[in-house]
Amino acid sequence: MNELDDIYSLIKFLRFTPFDSLEMWNNIFNNKTIKSQYNNSRLNNLRSLMKTVCLRRTKDMKFNGCPIVCLSTINYYGHKIKFKTDERKIYDKMESDTKE
Repeated sequence: MNELDDIYSLIKFLRFTPFDSLEMWNNIFNNKTIKSQYNNSRLNNLRSLMKTVCLRRTKDMKFNGCPIVCLSTINYYGHKIKFKTDERKIYDKMESDTKE
């Protein structure tokens, strides 16, 4: 998302009233005629909206002493395989191309 209009499309999709109205959105966030002294106010309004819309949760967070999310531990497995000669050449070529 690079533009305010990109965020508006998300708000519209989520039906986040009253901001899902294009007229309301433009009045609050995207009015091109607003003088520069009000840009900080627009930014603060946007920050407040995004704090409400976006939730950040980590696996260490707790609610009433209990973990919010119970995730199992991650298990990593390594499988070694032997390439045939032609497969090794293809793999090495792809690996070298990605490093460039």
